[in-house]
Amino acid sequence: MTDAADRAPRDIDEVLTTTRAVRRRLDLDRPVERAVVEECLRLALQAPNGSNGQDWSWVLVDDPATKRALAELYRAGMRDHSARDRSAEAAPGPSDPRMSASVLHLAEHLEQVPVLCIPTIGRRYGDTTTFQQASKWGSILPAVWSLMLALRSRGLGSAWTTMGSTTGSGMRPEPSACSRDSRYSSGSPMPDWNAAAVWSPETNVSGVGTAIGWCS
Repeated sequence: MTDAADRAPRDIDEVLTTTRAVRRRLDLDRPVERAVVEECLRLALQAPNGSNGQDWSWVLVDDPATKRALAELYRAGMRDHSARDRSAEAAPGPSDPRMSASVLHLAEHLEQVPVLCIPTIGRRYGDTTTFQQASKWGSILPAVWSLMLALRSRGLGSAWTTMGSTTGSGMRPEPSACSRDSRYSSGSPMPDWNAAAVWSPETNVSGVGTAIGWCS
């Protein structure tokens, strides 16, 4: 834990300005303790969600066979996305070779990532209004980002990806791959001001022990 602690940020500003999607720099050989992931989720579930519904579930996968199956679905989703009909789409801007290489690297090695975290919600929302969809997705994405921040604060890297949701009969939610991170570079924050207040942690949160399950 010493080297992980040495890589961990020293204050909240550093957490917010240095948390990045980590793909090529993930340490795929070092295990991630379940207790650490669950501790980070306890913090993430403090995030805001619509009407405080907390109608989420979190699937944590560290079983090698299940990770291989999910990785195949993920790669199938990537193939479907690449082969889609683009005739109605606006012309894309120039691609970023580094980003493309990073995405492909994660796809090729996804089953080697120590833990896959898949947040889920209760139903699909393809036939509902924009407001309903925005409210639903906006109720889980803050917790996903909070999870990434909590992982970062403990010297862990993570990657937020939505490619799995492109496979119609397969992996619907967004998996966040988490692993020990080897290095971070500093970011450029865009500061703003907020009203000062003193808050206490929310104690009535559904999550660890009720809405979280491990695939093992």
